[in-house]
Formats: sequence, C-alpha cells, structure tokens
Amino acid sequence: MGAGQQEQSWLSYLLRPEQNPGASTSLAEVRILMDAGHVGLDWRVDERSRARAASALVATVQSRMARASVARVMKRAIDS
Repeated sequence: MGAGQQEQSWLSYLLRPEQNPGASTSLAEVRILMDAGHVGLDWRVDERSRARAASALVATVQSRMARASVARVMKRAIDS
C-alpha cells in the first residue's frame, strides 16, 4: 500500500478471513507494529499502551520460561 501497489481495500480484504479464506493468521505475539512513519506525520506514543504492551511481553516471556523449565525437567526424567 505504501508503495502504491495496492489499494487500501486490499488490506481490509486480507483482514477479513470470512471473505478471504486463504489469508493466513498469526499469533498475537508476532503481530506487533515496530515502526511506522509518514512524511509530515508526528507519531505519538501513548504511555498507557506502551506499559500494557511491556506488561504483556513480560508475561509472555515468563510463561515461556516456565514451560522451558518444565520441559527440561521432563527431558532429564526421560534420559535417566
């Protein structure tokens, strides 16, 4: 869209899997906007949203670390 190769309606089409069953979905963790910009646009960061995103990221990391710890214990038990 930014390069002018697609219309804005194309994005709406992709975001509606009932209209476009071929559109793949992804986990919420991988759908993170890292950067955006536009000439003449002043990007403002909402601190509440930033804090919520940081909290969600910490929770994800803690959950995955706990799962990895359990997996290590199970692996040791299997190898013994």
